[in-house]
Amino acid sequence: MQFTGFLRQEGAVFGPWRQNDAALHFGDWHSEYAALSTAACVLDAGQRTQIEVLGADRAAFLHRMCTNRVVGRGPGSGCEAFLLDAKGHVLAFARIFVTDSSLVLETAPGQSAPILSHLDKYVVRDRVEFYDRTQSWHPLRVAGPRAQDVLARLFGNRVPDRPLEHVRVEVGGLDAWVVCLSAGARPFWQVVSLSEPTGRLWSAIRQLGARPCGSLAAEAVRIERGEPEYGLDITVENLAQEVGRCDTAISTSKGCYLGQEVVARIDSRGHVNRRLAGLIFSTDQVPVQAMDVYGDGVTAGRITSAAFSPGLGVTVGLGYVRRDYWQPGQRLECSLGQVEVARLPLRE
Repeated sequence: MQFTGFLRQEGAVFGPWRQNDAALHFGDWHSEYAALSTAACVLDAGQRTQIEVLGADRAAFLHRMCTNRVVGRGPGSGCEAFLLDAKGHVLAFARIFVTDSSLVLETAPGQSAPILSHLDKYVVRDRVEFYDRTQSWHPLRVAGPRAQDVLARLFGNRVPDRPLEHVRVEVGGLDAWVVCLSAGARPFWQVVSLSEPTGRLWSAIRQLGARPCGSLAAEAVRIERGEPEYGLDITVENLAQEVGRCDTAISTSKGCYLGQEVVARIDSRGHVNRRLAGLIFSTDQVPVQAMDVYGDGVTAGRITSAAFSPGLGVTVGLGYVRRDYWQPGQRLECSLGQVEVARLPLRE
């Protein structure tokens, strides 16, 4: 609540956002969207789920609980991974970061309780401890082509520039954890202050030229980049391969893990019956909730996320499309008009 008041003083306009209120914009979300492609922006990401795993067996335990390789990764590295149930359904889609003394799971808001409950069930004699850091760690995101310059001026030349690399830096009394989330034309970093109030870190980034940015602009960029969010684009009804992150989130060479038999069976069969795809609408109207899309008079898929894209001038979305219809260029219909299936990312 204290940081919410701070953001209001910074000019944030708050409104309903998923299950909570969030800073939607700071006066003009279209210009904030443009700045994400041309300048540096700072965004509040304080609702993201953060779980720290401690203990001597942390790597071995999490290794057998997720789809990607954890054992053997050194401090400063990270990976994407799915947590599955025994039937191969996705319980979480997270980034896992390796530090000197712990592992950190970072994922969508509101996922602490189900993840902790799931992990606790499989602890037998493992020397592991789980800590929900969601309330105590308040991440900010710094994004845009000039974001690295801003962070370098704040933290020096130790800012990581490869996706999922991270470092802890101490400069001028500021102790922070800096993570490179993505590279490319619109790169994103995540920064958590471990010593100073989040408002001071925000102000320091702003003073170096970053403009504030809200959820509306960030959501449009997320969808354009094809980055699925658990709870929206991924639920327990999904199988891992349907999400389309096989190259980044699933290891085909690691040992046994929960749900592996289903993943291997799908690999041997060669395909799933639906998968996540990009969708480009013929309108600037945005669906207010998930909706079906149709082809040849039958249900061809379902839209899970959508936002207006100022860069493309139309609404864009993510959704699951059946195998007969998922080829890029395929034209489908929904209640708002025509929708075209497109390859992800829609824009870098």
